[in-house]
Amino acid sequence: MEPTTIRVRVRCFSHLRYELGTDAFDLELPAGSTLGQASERILERAAGKLEGLPFRMALNGEFSEASATLSAGDEVALIPPVQGG
Repeated sequence: MEPTTIRVRVRCFSHLRYELGTDAFDLELPAGSTLGQASERILERAAGKLEGLPFRMALNGEFSEASATLSAGDEVALIPPVQGG
């Protein structure tokens, strides 16, 4: 029998870590969820703390499209834009 949910690890970097008050947390999602659906769930969980803050998402160390399907144990990283000077 296939699991109905999966658990992924979400890692937060830079000011996103500060806004969320943690550098990592687990997120439970329905099996077959996409990176885009994880993003929606993360924004809901953040309760407005990430509103207006740009970030990209990486799946297992590589930037991925919102349509990428997640698997149990995957790592999702929230990465703000890189700034230089």
